[in-house]
Amino acid sequence: MLTAKKTFCATSSSRPEARTLILDWTSRAHRVVAEFRAAVTGYADDPDIRRLVDELRIGSSDFERCWETQGVLAREGGERAFDHPTMGLLRYQQVSLSLAGWPDYRLTMLLSAPTIRNR
Repeated sequence: MLTAKKTFCATSSSRPEARTLILDWTSRAHRVVAEFRAAVTGYADDPDIRRLVDELRIGSSDFERCWETQGVLAREGGERAFDHPTMGLLRYQQVSLSLAGWPDYRLTMLLSAPTIRNR
């Protein structure tokens, strides 16, 4: 989980193309960092977590700004939309499943959202 969160936090806050790929990038970036904060709160004394947060804060002013808001949010599903450079607008439904007996693990999937057609 932390590897995936680290990758997304680092990529979405440091790669310029993420701003055009992810619709409503600013809101999504704040949400992802707040979800990350919620995920690592129980590990505040872990030196690896502290090092990871420090690396992300140093590596991205966007991550730093989001982190400083001290937002904490539970991961929630819902629509995720992307403006792909060749495929255009892509919409997905995010579904997250917690694994029984493994509270630190979560399976998150993006499922194709149904297409609405005018009749």
